[in-house]
Amino acid sequence: MLLNNHLQTTEKVWALHVEGGWGNNDAFVAAFKDALGSRFSAIAGWDYMDDIWVQDEFEFGTSTAAEQRLDVIVDSIRDRGLDDFPEKEFGGPDGFVHTWGNGWANSQDSFGNLEVTPPITVDGVEYPFGRIYYGVAKNSPPSGKLTSFLDSQRLQAPVELPVDWLCVGHVDEFMTFIPDSSSDKGFRFLYSDTDLAWDILESLDPETKLPKYKGQWSGHGYRTVGEIVDDAPLRTYNDDLQLDDLNPTLETIKAEFGLVDEDIIFIPSVFEAGMQCGQYAASLIPGAINLTVATDESGSTVLFVADPFMRSDVDDQSSDPFISDFKARMPGDLKLVFVDDWDVYHLGMGEVHCGTNSMRQPVGSWWEQGRHLLEAE
Repeated sequence: MLLNNHLQTTEKVWALHVEGGWGNNDAFVAAFKDALGSRFSAIAGWDYMDDIWVQDEFEFGTSTAAEQRLDVIVDSIRDRGLDDFPEKEFGGPDGFVHTWGNGWANSQDSFGNLEVTPPITVDGVEYPFGRIYYGVAKNSPPSGKLTSFLDSQRLQAPVELPVDWLCVGHVDEFMTFIPDSSSDKGFRFLYSDTDLAWDILESLDPETKLPKYKGQWSGHGYRTVGEIVDDAPLRTYNDDLQLDDLNPTLETIKAEFGLVDEDIIFIPSVFEAGMQCGQYAASLIPGAINLTVATDESGSTVLFVADPFMRSDVDDQSSDPFISDFKARMPGDLKLVFVDDWDVYHLGMGEVHCGTNSMRQPVGSWWEQGRHLLEAE
């Protein structure tokens, strides 16, 4: 079984449509429908207890042979509202749904914490189907049955990364890969950088009002840009995360994935101690890195990115400095769609990738391209 990566053609994207009294994600769903058309499917929220975290419940993989394909759906042990969705949607003759492990799930068992790099070469060893990576917290590792199975497959040699510093604790909160046709490797690696965020914030008019951020429960308790910039404990908190967690983890990532500085695009990010999380981190500004990649058969790619709402006019994305900065950092041939995920996802400590899932087209012949990995001692 091979798990999919972001360079593979996207056949279908799913998100749950919430229409309950506590909120809705109409704008979120509409953005995907408008951009993807029939390649997007909205799941009826009332059928699945409004469990919006579609990424966390299941992971797509494939098992292929010559001219044959079986979609493998790895069903998480989290077993919340979406528990029955994989069986109902994919349990036919062309799909195989299976759960590795059982028992009490922790956050690391959710599949926002299970990702795959694009094809990479590390110390002369080619990984034509990428390498699996997932986050591990000291006292709550993912299910050993699943990680042991993934390791036994050998073709995608899994890598563990520390996520102890995060409240939710998923790798998609601070890192991802996107296609880039201008790169010799075909991709760029996106990684959170808090210093860059402060550079932007300090360049803005401190009196800039922030309607989305001002509410204590519907926001983050900051009325203006100046209130964020002047929050010395918040700045210290982010400085510490950068030095103690993000920087050391990046060195591990570069070594394990064979990355060099030219492969990396740093993305301005601000974290805070999440509500009811003690000192563990969650995104204060909606996490742009927690995005969804959708590439069609022509090779055209759309990135669905959380709208940061770092502006006074919430309806004018062109006035947002974080959107302008993100656009300037991205490869020019990508289409960017900034999605309103604030109420339903962001305030629930998740973003766009957390709320979607993607089926991708399998690539390559593992029995030929991966032979050297299967034969290695």
